[in-house]
Amino acid sequence: MIGYVEGVLALLVLLAFWAATLCVRVSIWAAHRFEIFARPNARASHTIPTPRLGGLGFASAFYLVLMFAQIKLRLPLSPWLIAVLVGGAWALVGGFLDDVFELKPYWKFLFQLAAAATAVVTGFCPLPVAVEQWSRTILSPILVEILAIIFTVSFILLVMNAYNFMDGMDGQAALFGALVSLAIAMPLVAFDFPYAVGQSVVLLALAGVLFAFLMFNLPTTEQPRKTFMGDSGSQFVGFVLAMAALHTCEDRNSSFPFAAAIIVLSPFLWDVLYTLIRRALRGENLLQAHRTHLYQRLLVAGWTHGRTLALNFVLWSLCFVLAQLDARFWRNESHFLRPLVWLAVLLVHAGYTLFVLFEERKARREQRV
Repeated sequence: MIGYVEGVLALLVLLAFWAATLCVRVSIWAAHRFEIFARPNARASHTIPTPRLGGLGFASAFYLVLMFAQIKLRLPLSPWLIAVLVGGAWALVGGFLDDVFELKPYWKFLFQLAAAATAVVTGFCPLPVAVEQWSRTILSPILVEILAIIFTVSFILLVMNAYNFMDGMDGQAALFGALVSLAIAMPLVAFDFPYAVGQSVVLLALAGVLFAFLMFNLPTTEQPRKTFMGDSGSQFVGFVLAMAALHTCEDRNSSFPFAAAIIVLSPFLWDVLYTLIRRALRGENLLQAHRTHLYQRLLVAGWTHGRTLALNFVLWSLCFVLAQLDARFWRNESHFLRPLVWLAVLLVHAGYTLFVLFEERKARREQRV
Protein backbone atom coordinates (compact mmCIF):
# COMPACT_ATOMS: atom_id res chain seq x y z
CA MET A 1 0.00 0.00 0.00
CA ILE A 2 1.37 3.41 -0.95
CA GLY A 3 1.86 5.69 2.06
CA TYR A 4 1.49 9.44 2.32
CA VAL A 5 5.15 10.24 1.65
CA GLU A 6 5.34 7.89 -1.35
CA GLY A 7 2.19 9.46 -2.75
CA VAL A 8 3.63 12.95 -2.34
CA LEU A 9 6.82 11.85 -4.15
CA ALA A 10 4.83 10.48 -7.07
CA LEU A 11 2.79 13.69 -7.19
CA LEU A 12 6.02 15.68 -6.99
CA VAL A 13 7.43 14.09 -10.16
CA LEU A 14 4.21 14.79 -12.06
CA LEU A 15 4.09 18.33 -10.72
CA ALA A 16 7.73 18.87 -11.73
CA PHE A 17 6.96 17.67 -15.26
CA TRP A 18 3.87 19.89 -15.58
CA ALA A 19 5.48 22.98 -14.04
CA ALA A 20 8.58 22.65 -16.22
CA THR A 21 6.46 22.26 -19.35
CA LEU A 22 4.74 25.55 -18.53
CA CYS A 23 7.89 27.40 -17.43
CA VAL A 24 9.92 26.29 -20.45
CA ARG A 25 7.17 27.56 -22.75
CA VAL A 26 7.38 30.92 -20.97
CA SER A 27 11.18 30.90 -21.38
CA ILE A 28 10.82 30.31 -25.13
CA TRP A 29 8.45 33.27 -25.37
CA ALA A 30 10.89 35.43 -23.37
CA ALA A 31 13.83 34.38 -25.55
CA HIS A 32 11.93 35.37 -28.69
CA ARG A 33 10.69 38.59 -27.08
CA PHE A 34 14.17 39.75 -26.05
CA GLU A 35 16.08 37.95 -28.85
CA ILE A 36 18.20 35.75 -26.59
CA PHE A 37 19.33 33.09 -29.04
CA ALA A 38 22.17 30.63 -29.48
CA ARG A 39 23.59 31.71 -32.84
CA PRO A 40 25.15 29.08 -35.14
CA ASN A 41 28.96 29.07 -35.28
CA ALA A 42 31.81 26.81 -36.34
CA ARG A 43 31.69 24.85 -33.08
CA ALA A 44 27.89 24.59 -32.79
CA SER A 45 25.87 21.57 -33.89
CA HIS A 46 22.80 23.63 -34.85
CA THR A 47 22.18 25.73 -37.96
CA ILE A 48 19.23 27.92 -36.89
CA PRO A 49 19.23 30.61 -34.15
CA THR A 50 17.55 28.90 -31.19
CA PRO A 51 16.22 30.20 -27.84
CA ARG A 52 18.67 29.48 -25.02
CA LEU A 53 16.71 30.17 -21.83
CA GLY A 54 15.24 26.69 -21.35
CA GLY A 55 17.41 26.13 -18.29
CA LEU A 56 15.96 29.19 -16.60
CA GLY A 57 12.51 27.74 -17.27
CA PHE A 58 13.02 24.28 -15.81
CA ALA A 59 15.15 25.56 -12.91
CA SER A 60 12.31 27.91 -11.95
CA ALA A 61 9.96 24.93 -11.98
CA PHE A 62 12.45 22.99 -9.84
CA TYR A 63 12.40 25.64 -7.12
CA LEU A 64 8.59 25.86 -7.22
CA VAL A 65 8.33 22.09 -6.77
CA LEU A 66 10.73 22.15 -3.83
CA MET A 67 8.55 24.80 -2.19
CA PHE A 68 5.59 22.42 -2.60
CA ALA A 69 7.63 19.55 -1.13
CA GLN A 70 8.66 21.69 1.84
CA ILE A 71 5.01 22.49 2.59
CA LYS A 72 3.87 18.86 2.30
CA LEU A 73 6.86 16.99 3.76
CA ARG A 74 8.55 19.53 6.06
CA LEU A 75 11.98 18.78 4.63
CA PRO A 76 14.81 19.21 7.17
CA LEU A 77 17.04 22.11 6.12
CA SER A 78 20.33 20.23 6.30
CA PRO A 79 23.62 21.88 5.26
CA TRP A 80 23.44 19.80 2.08
CA LEU A 81 19.95 21.01 1.13
CA ILE A 82 20.79 24.64 1.91
CA ALA A 83 23.92 24.35 -0.24
CA VAL A 84 21.88 22.87 -3.11
CA LEU A 85 19.30 25.66 -2.98
CA VAL A 86 21.70 28.59 -2.55
CA GLY A 87 24.57 27.22 -4.64
CA GLY A 88 22.12 26.22 -7.35
CA ALA A 89 20.88 29.81 -7.43
CA TRP A 90 24.45 31.08 -7.88
CA ALA A 91 24.99 28.64 -10.76
CA LEU A 92 21.65 29.59 -12.31
CA VAL A 93 22.26 33.35 -12.11
CA GLY A 94 25.80 33.05 -13.48
CA GLY A 95 24.60 30.90 -16.36
CA PHE A 96 21.70 33.23 -17.12
CA LEU A 97 24.00 36.27 -17.25
CA ASP A 98 26.31 34.36 -19.58
CA ASP A 99 23.38 33.45 -21.84
CA VAL A 100 22.32 37.09 -22.06
CA PHE A 101 25.64 38.97 -22.00
CA GLU A 102 28.18 36.25 -22.98
CA LEU A 103 30.44 36.78 -19.98
CA LYS A 104 34.21 36.55 -20.06
CA PRO A 105 35.54 33.15 -18.88
CA TYR A 106 36.81 34.52 -15.57
CA TRP A 107 33.35 35.87 -14.68
CA LYS A 108 31.83 32.47 -15.45
CA PHE A 109 34.44 30.84 -13.21
CA LEU A 110 33.70 33.26 -10.36
CA PHE A 111 30.02 32.28 -10.40
CA GLN A 112 31.00 28.60 -10.45
CA LEU A 113 33.34 29.22 -7.54
CA ALA A 114 30.58 31.03 -5.64
CA ALA A 115 28.30 28.02 -6.12
CA ALA A 116 31.00 25.61 -4.95
CA ALA A 117 31.93 27.85 -2.01
CA THR A 118 28.33 27.67 -0.79
CA ALA A 119 28.94 24.05 0.17
CA VAL A 120 31.97 25.10 2.21
CA VAL A 121 30.12 27.95 3.93
CA THR A 122 27.25 25.67 4.96
CA GLY A 123 29.70 23.11 6.36
CA PHE A 124 29.12 20.46 3.70
CA CYS A 125 32.66 19.30 2.86
CA PRO A 126 32.75 15.49 2.66
CA LEU A 127 35.56 13.15 1.69
CA PRO A 128 35.22 9.65 0.23
CA VAL A 129 35.23 7.17 3.12
CA ALA A 130 38.50 5.47 2.15
CA VAL A 131 40.29 8.79 1.63
CA GLU A 132 39.06 10.16 4.95
CA GLN A 133 40.14 7.07 6.88
CA TRP A 134 43.57 7.15 5.25
CA SER A 135 44.06 10.89 5.71
CA ARG A 136 43.16 10.85 9.40
CA THR A 137 45.95 8.37 10.09
CA ILE A 138 48.69 10.65 8.70
CA LEU A 139 47.29 14.20 8.82
CA SER A 140 46.19 16.53 11.57
CA PRO A 141 42.45 17.31 11.87
CA ILE A 142 42.98 20.79 10.40
CA LEU A 143 44.75 19.40 7.33
CA VAL A 144 41.98 16.83 6.89
CA GLU A 145 39.42 19.66 6.87
CA ILE A 146 41.49 21.59 4.32
CA LEU A 147 41.74 18.46 2.16
CA ALA A 148 37.95 18.05 2.38
CA ILE A 149 37.40 21.65 1.27
CA ILE A 150 39.78 21.27 -1.67
CA PHE A 151 38.15 17.99 -2.71
CA THR A 152 34.59 19.35 -2.45
CA VAL A 153 35.26 22.54 -4.42
CA SER A 154 37.35 20.74 -7.06
CA PHE A 155 34.76 18.02 -7.59
CA ILE A 156 31.91 20.51 -7.96
CA LEU A 157 33.89 22.57 -10.48
CA LEU A 158 34.83 19.43 -12.42
CA VAL A 159 31.25 18.18 -12.75
CA MET A 160 29.83 21.64 -13.53
CA ASN A 161 32.33 22.20 -16.33
CA ALA A 162 32.06 18.65 -17.67
CA TYR A 163 28.29 18.94 -17.88
CA ASN A 164 28.58 22.36 -19.52
CA PHE A 165 31.11 21.11 -22.09
CA MET A 166 28.90 18.14 -23.01
CA ASP A 167 25.80 20.25 -23.57
CA GLY A 168 26.44 20.52 -27.29
CA MET A 169 23.87 18.26 -28.93
CA ASP A 170 20.08 18.11 -28.89
CA GLY A 171 18.74 16.10 -25.96
CA GLN A 172 22.11 14.97 -24.68
CA ALA A 173 22.57 16.94 -21.45
CA ALA A 174 18.91 16.74 -20.41
CA LEU A 175 18.56 12.99 -20.97
CA PHE A 176 21.86 12.26 -19.24
CA GLY A 177 20.98 14.47 -16.27
CA ALA A 178 17.59 12.79 -15.88
CA LEU A 179 19.14 9.30 -15.96
CA VAL A 180 21.81 10.23 -13.40
CA SER A 181 19.14 11.70 -11.13
CA LEU A 182 17.09 8.51 -11.29
CA ALA A 183 20.15 6.29 -10.85
CA ILE A 184 20.98 7.93 -7.52
CA ALA A 185 17.38 8.48 -6.39
CA MET A 186 16.12 4.92 -6.89
CA PRO A 187 18.29 3.25 -4.20
CA LEU A 188 17.66 6.16 -1.81
CA VAL A 189 13.88 5.76 -2.14
CA ALA A 190 14.07 1.95 -1.95
CA PHE A 191 16.54 1.53 0.92
CA ASP A 192 17.25 4.83 2.72
CA PHE A 193 13.74 6.18 3.19
CA PRO A 194 12.68 8.27 5.09
CA TYR A 195 16.17 9.35 6.17
CA ALA A 196 17.13 10.47 2.66
CA VAL A 197 13.86 12.27 1.92
CA GLY A 198 15.62 15.58 1.12
CA GLN A 199 17.98 14.00 -1.38
CA SER A 200 15.17 11.95 -2.93
CA VAL A 201 12.97 15.02 -3.40
CA VAL A 202 15.76 17.03 -5.05
CA LEU A 203 16.70 14.25 -7.47
CA LEU A 204 13.14 13.29 -8.39
CA ALA A 205 12.23 16.93 -8.96
CA LEU A 206 15.30 17.35 -11.17
CA ALA A 207 14.44 14.23 -13.17
CA GLY A 208 10.87 15.47 -13.64
CA VAL A 209 11.83 18.90 -14.95
CA LEU A 210 14.51 17.47 -17.26
CA PHE A 211 12.12 14.94 -18.81
CA ALA A 212 9.71 17.80 -19.47
CA PHE A 213 12.49 19.88 -21.02
CA LEU A 214 13.33 17.00 -23.36
CA MET A 215 10.06 17.61 -25.22
CA PHE A 216 11.55 20.93 -26.35
CA ASN A 217 15.10 19.73 -26.97
CA LEU A 218 15.07 16.40 -28.80
CA PRO A 219 16.62 16.15 -32.29
CA THR A 220 13.10 15.65 -33.68
CA THR A 221 11.74 18.82 -32.05
CA GLU A 222 11.08 21.53 -34.63
CA GLN A 223 10.95 25.30 -34.43
CA PRO A 224 9.32 27.28 -32.87
CA ARG A 225 8.96 24.78 -29.97
CA LYS A 226 12.68 24.07 -29.79
CA THR A 227 14.94 25.56 -27.12
CA PHE A 228 18.34 24.97 -25.54
CA MET A 229 18.97 24.86 -21.80
CA GLY A 230 21.83 27.34 -22.16
CA ASP A 231 24.45 27.94 -19.52
CA SER A 232 21.71 28.71 -17.01
CA GLY A 233 20.58 25.10 -17.30
CA SER A 234 23.90 23.33 -17.70
CA GLN A 235 25.55 25.16 -14.80
CA PHE A 236 22.54 24.57 -12.55
CA VAL A 237 22.12 20.86 -13.35
CA GLY A 238 25.87 20.22 -13.17
CA PHE A 239 25.97 21.74 -9.69
CA VAL A 240 23.00 19.75 -8.39
CA LEU A 241 24.38 16.47 -9.77
CA ALA A 242 27.77 17.17 -8.19
CA MET A 243 26.10 17.82 -4.84
CA ALA A 244 24.05 14.63 -5.16
CA ALA A 245 27.20 12.60 -5.78
CA LEU A 246 29.02 14.27 -2.88
CA HIS A 247 26.21 13.42 -0.49
CA THR A 248 27.04 9.74 -0.95
CA CYS A 249 30.45 10.57 0.59
CA GLU A 250 28.96 12.23 3.65
CA ASP A 251 26.50 9.44 4.45
CA ARG A 252 28.59 6.34 5.11
CA ASN A 253 25.43 4.27 5.49
CA SER A 254 24.06 5.34 2.11
CA SER A 255 22.79 2.54 -0.10
CA PHE A 256 24.48 4.24 -3.05
CA PRO A 257 28.26 4.67 -2.57
CA PHE A 258 30.40 7.42 -4.05
CA ALA A 259 32.05 4.98 -6.48
CA ALA A 260 28.62 4.16 -7.93
CA ALA A 261 27.91 7.88 -8.33
CA ILE A 262 31.19 8.26 -10.23
CA ILE A 263 30.23 5.33 -12.46
CA VAL A 264 26.91 6.88 -13.44
CA LEU A 265 28.61 10.24 -14.06
CA SER A 266 31.52 8.62 -15.89
CA PRO A 267 30.27 9.02 -19.51
CA PHE A 268 30.57 12.80 -19.33
CA LEU A 269 33.69 12.76 -17.14
CA TRP A 270 35.43 10.26 -19.45
CA ASP A 271 34.67 12.24 -22.60
CA VAL A 272 35.87 15.52 -21.10
CA LEU A 273 39.04 14.15 -19.49
CA TYR A 274 39.94 12.01 -22.52
CA THR A 275 39.47 14.98 -24.85
CA LEU A 276 41.46 17.26 -22.55
CA ILE A 277 44.40 14.83 -22.34
CA ARG A 278 44.28 14.14 -26.09
CA ARG A 279 44.37 17.85 -26.94
CA ALA A 280 47.20 18.47 -24.46
CA LEU A 281 49.29 15.68 -26.00
CA ARG A 282 48.68 17.16 -29.45
CA GLY A 283 49.92 20.55 -28.25
CA GLU A 284 46.58 22.31 -28.80
CA ASN A 285 45.48 25.43 -26.95
CA LEU A 286 43.26 24.03 -24.19
CA LEU A 287 41.45 27.36 -23.76
CA GLN A 288 40.41 27.54 -27.41
CA ALA A 289 36.92 26.40 -28.44
CA HIS A 290 36.91 23.09 -30.29
CA ARG A 291 34.70 20.36 -31.67
CA THR A 292 36.62 17.23 -30.73
CA HIS A 293 34.57 15.63 -27.96
CA LEU A 294 33.79 12.02 -28.75
CA TYR A 295 30.13 12.70 -29.53
CA GLN A 296 31.11 15.68 -31.72
CA ARG A 297 33.55 13.51 -33.65
CA LEU A 298 30.69 11.13 -34.46
CA LEU A 299 28.69 14.07 -35.81
CA VAL A 300 31.65 15.18 -37.92
CA ALA A 301 31.96 11.59 -39.20
CA GLY A 302 28.44 11.85 -40.59
CA TRP A 303 26.26 10.52 -37.81
CA THR A 304 22.92 12.23 -37.25
CA HIS A 305 21.99 13.79 -33.91
CA GLY A 306 19.33 11.14 -33.33
CA ARG A 307 21.64 8.23 -34.07
CA THR A 308 24.42 9.66 -31.87
CA LEU A 309 21.98 10.27 -29.02
CA ALA A 310 20.68 6.70 -29.31
CA LEU A 311 24.22 5.28 -29.12
CA ASN A 312 25.04 7.46 -26.13
CA PHE A 313 21.82 6.37 -24.44
CA VAL A 314 23.01 2.76 -24.71
CA LEU A 315 26.34 3.77 -23.16
CA TRP A 316 24.63 5.65 -20.33
CA SER A 317 22.25 2.74 -19.70
CA LEU A 318 25.19 0.35 -19.33
CA CYS A 319 26.77 2.69 -16.79
CA PHE A 320 23.38 2.98 -15.05
CA VAL A 321 23.23 -0.82 -14.67
CA LEU A 322 26.87 -1.10 -13.58
CA ALA A 323 26.35 1.64 -10.98
CA GLN A 324 23.36 -0.23 -9.52
CA LEU A 325 25.43 -3.43 -9.50
CA ASP A 326 28.26 -1.69 -7.64
CA ALA A 327 25.74 -0.31 -5.13
CA ARG A 328 24.28 -3.78 -4.61
CA PHE A 329 27.71 -5.27 -3.91
CA TRP A 330 28.28 -2.37 -1.49
CA ARG A 331 25.04 -3.07 0.38
CA ASN A 332 25.73 -6.83 0.52
CA GLU A 333 29.34 -6.18 1.61
CA SER A 334 30.61 -8.16 -1.39
CA HIS A 335 33.48 -5.71 -1.75
CA PHE A 336 35.75 -8.21 -3.52
CA LEU A 337 33.38 -8.13 -6.53
CA ARG A 338 33.35 -4.35 -6.91
CA PRO A 339 36.70 -4.12 -8.79
CA LEU A 340 35.13 -6.30 -11.50
CA VAL A 341 32.43 -3.67 -11.95
CA TRP A 342 35.01 -0.90 -12.17
CA LEU A 343 36.94 -2.92 -14.77
CA ALA A 344 33.74 -3.35 -16.78
CA VAL A 345 33.19 0.43 -16.71
CA LEU A 346 36.69 1.02 -18.10
CA LEU A 347 36.12 -1.57 -20.83
CA VAL A 348 32.80 0.06 -21.80
CA HIS A 349 34.40 3.49 -22.17
CA ALA A 350 37.46 2.12 -23.96
CA GLY A 351 35.19 0.26 -26.38
CA TYR A 352 33.14 3.40 -27.04
CA THR A 353 36.30 5.42 -27.69
CA LEU A 354 37.68 2.81 -30.10
CA PHE A 355 34.34 2.73 -31.91
CA VAL A 356 34.49 6.50 -32.43
CA LEU A 357 38.03 6.19 -33.82
CA PHE A 358 36.84 3.42 -36.17
CA GLU A 359 33.94 5.57 -37.43
CA GLU A 360 36.29 8.51 -38.02
CA ARG A 361 38.67 6.43 -40.11
CA LYS A 362 35.77 4.89 -42.00
CA ALA A 363 34.43 8.36 -42.85
CA ARG A 364 37.86 9.54 -44.04
CA ARG A 365 38.22 6.49 -46.30
CA GLU A 366 34.80 7.09 -47.83
CA GLN A 367 35.66 10.75 -48.48
CA ARG A 368 38.85 9.74 -50.31
CA VAL A 369 36.91 7.29 -52.47
